Amino acid sequence: MNDPHWLVAAARALKLPGSADLEAEAGEKVSDVWARVREATGKDDAALTQLLADRYLMRVADLATAEQYATRLVPGIVAVKYHVLPLRYMDRTLDVATSDPHDVNAEREISRLATRAVRFELAAPDTIREALGHAYVGSGQPRAAPARSTNSAEQEGAEPAGGDGRTHVLVVDDDPETATLLESFLVGKGFRVSAASTGPKAMDLLAQDPSIDAVSLDYYMHPMNGLKVLQAIRKKPALDHLPVVVLTSSEDRNIEMSLFEAGADDYVVKPLDPPRYFLRLRAVLRRRQAD
Repeated sequence: MNDPHWLVAAARALKLPGSADLEAEAGEKVSDVWARVREATGKDDAALTQLLADRYLMRVADLATAEQYATRLVPGIVAVKYHVLPLRYMDRTLDVATSDPHDVNAEREISRLATRAVRFELAAPDTIREALGHAYVGSGQPRAAPARSTNSAEQEGAEPAGGDGRTHVLVVDDDPETATLLESFLVGKGFRVSAASTGPKAMDLLAQDPSIDAVSLDYYMHPMNGLKVLQAIRKKPALDHLPVVVLTSSEDRNIEMSLFEAGADDYVVKPLDPPRYFLRLRAVLRRRQAD
């Protein structure tokens, strides 16, 4: 077996209960290993974070104190890629919350972008993920979209079909980093998010899950591009009024016209500007809710 993941090695060094039986290799995602360590040891996120911070002589990050201006030094796509949250900065330093103090690539890239030395503080992966959406998109809850139904007497403002009060968005994108960025922002805004990396997978999810209230759809995908997925959605009577926002890196007017002709509710050009994307998605949901 390869060298154990640093988090497993730390749990064993701390002699946490159940850590001797843990297995995880160095290349695994920190969020996955963190969840495994938490379950095996019975330590919640707060306790585990404190133990690890003490071991590595780090501060426990207080995500509530994150300064808005700090996020301007690190683009959202980079923050999500490395699963970090900028907290505060001075002339020569930038304090950043991370779940992986061993991530040298993150430290190097963030330092280059911010032109400051990076000082890591420790936080649990789930807390960083939630905070990212608020930090880069803003606080507040989305307005719930009405549940889809074949019943034409559907009431305005009805709770989404998921039943938990959250609007459910399906993110369809074959670029893992963009998909993760969108998911993080939407979850941070209070949405429930599902993801599909291809058009066929998206259609399968839509057929299986009637609680999906809107679709965020990438245009350039294989083997089924966004236009074909959109056309397939509009051919389904139960999905005909499902809000769809299409993302594309092209500003070709012909593509834009073909998407609107096929039934797109809105169109967002990449590179992605999360606040603008969110406002367009929210506007689409409000328009559909008012119909």
